[in-house]
Amino acid sequence: MIFIRLKINVLPNQRNAFEKKILATIAPTKKESGCINYSIHTELTNQNCYTILEEWENRADVIKYIKSKTFGDLLGINNYLERPFKIDIYTIQIEEGEETVKTIRNIRSNLY
Repeated sequence: MIFIRLKINVLPNQRNAFEKKILATIAPTKKESGCINYSIHTELTNQNCYTILEEWENRADVIKYIKSKTFGDLLGINNYLERPFKIDIYTIQIEEGEETVKTIRNIRSNLY
C-alpha cells in the first residue's frame, strides 16, 4: 500500500478559487486505477493550510497516476499557493490497527 501526502498553504485571498479547483480533483482521482482513498483536510487553526491524503494499492498505480492528466490538473494549483506544496510518498510494509493499540495499552496500563 502507498500513501501520498500533499501539504498545501493557500494564499488567503485565493482560498475560494483553490477550493473550487481542488474539489474538482476528487471524482477523477477516485476513478484512477488503484486509488483506494482520496481526502482533503484543512487545519482547524489555519484554514489556509490543507492536506491531501491519497491511498493507493501499489507503486505501478501511483506511477500511472503521477503521469496522468488528473495529477497534472492537481499541479495546476500553484497560482493559488503561498509557496510550493510539499509532497511525500510513503510505502507501507506493515499495517497495524486496534489490536496493536490494545496490546500496547495493556502493557503500559489497563486504561484501554
